[in-house]
Amino acid sequence: MQFSVVIATGLITVWLYEDGDPYNMMLDYEVVDASGEKLECGHQRPSDSGGI
Repeated sequence: MQFSVVIATGLITVWLYEDGDPYNMMLDYEVVDASGEKLECGHQRPSDSGGI
């Protein structure tokens, strides 16, 4: 699987590419931790971030 990572202050975004095609992004996926627990969007985001 190919992917790209964008890192900015306080933010990491990962784009997953289906079949290695950068024009065909996978949008239906789950992120899990080492124990298999599903991580929701904003995992470990500081509470004072204002919901950004």
